[in-house]
Amino acid sequence: MKKIIGFFLLFSLLFILSCQENKATNTALTPEQLEGEWNLIYVLHGFSSFVKEYPRATIVWRFNTANQTVTIQNNSTDNTERYIFENGTYPYSLELNTDVTLGCPQILSVQDVNLGCCTITNGELSLSSIALDGDFVKLVR
Repeated sequence: MKKIIGFFLLFSLLFILSCQENKATNTALTPEQLEGEWNLIYVLHGFSSFVKEYPRATIVWRFNTANQTVTIQNNSTDNTERYIFENGTYPYSLELNTDVTLGCPQILSVQDVNLGCCTITNGELSLSSIALDGDFVKLVR
């Protein structure tokens, strides 16, 4: 039963995301849009149906566009939680997307890990590699 519920949740999320992409403008991000502090608040891990919501300030990403690094700070005391990255500073790259099937202008990679489509809409930074059976991550200011 849990697998069926997880499947329907994932299908619903994919449906909603596909509808939102049609409404969003597909313009490339500027460094000013990415710069600064973002709070990770939501993670969907691919088709495993693992969904985790985090309170603000639990996992903080600080983008420094001048030297193209992101500093990630996990403030959680629960060592069993599943994180995207450990504490530390990592290089990142924001590259133009050449795969038209993904439907987004740019791809974000951190420490050579492709996090998928990178979009900012209404103050939310979304990273989606759902099309590649990957994760969907949402960060807010």
